[in-house]
Amino acid sequence: MTEVVSCQQRFVERYRAAYSLQPTYYLLGHEPLPATSSVNFCRSRTALLDALLTTQPDTITFPHALLAEYVTALSLEPLLTPWDHRVDLAPQSLEHGRGQRGVDLLIRNAEDKIMLGIDVKLKSNRSRHNQNGGAWLDNLKAPYINLTLGNWEVVTREGAGVKGWLINCVLPNVPESGKIPHLDELRAFLVPRIKNSLVSQLEISRSGHPHPWYHLPESRQERIVYRQKLEGMIEIFGQIEARRRKDYN
Repeated sequence: MTEVVSCQQRFVERYRAAYSLQPTYYLLGHEPLPATSSVNFCRSRTALLDALLTTQPDTITFPHALLAEYVTALSLEPLLTPWDHRVDLAPQSLEHGRGQRGVDLLIRNAEDKIMLGIDVKLKSNRSRHNQNGGAWLDNLKAPYINLTLGNWEVVTREGAGVKGWLINCVLPNVPESGKIPHLDELRAFLVPRIKNSLVSQLEISRSGHPHPWYHLPESRQERIVYRQKLEGMIEIFGQIEARRRKDYN
């Protein structure tokens, strides 16, 4: 076995292991939220990622989106670990949604309560405030945000933009070394953008006025939970941002 194959196989195996077939999360109180991913679903996703790393196409396809989701999870995981939070690839039953929006990533706390859902996109948005939209997801009893990686202004020797970064930096390097170039620059983009997106949601939730683009919880208990989770996530990402700023000054 060559080292190239070994690095790629380790990366793909780590991706496969990131999917749990039957995880259980918890909603309000200790109400369980069983979730499922079929064996075929996990095998298919793993095969798509493996083929992407092998063939390395120079046009963006669905597997590139899977890679972007996974790299985003890998970027956030070590930042959240000190706060006893983890990042999961959303199980099949939650990723697709049930009559409502699905998500790609889940941030959960030590009690396996979902604190935030993230829908990762390769496109960009036009916000001038370094933030994305989002709302309350009733099936998760948690907020979610869109996360448009296309707003990341990454510049590399091979080109600019997140799509060029995936094609020209990530794909060649993972099979050769298992390393992901510019991961720290990605974190520098993710942390304030996620925090700003959550702050925007919290401000809207406190306004008490209907909003055409945001679904807010209907019950008083859910509104309290919504704001508590937003405030908790804002606090964590704010501390991460401050710590990173301190480390680089």
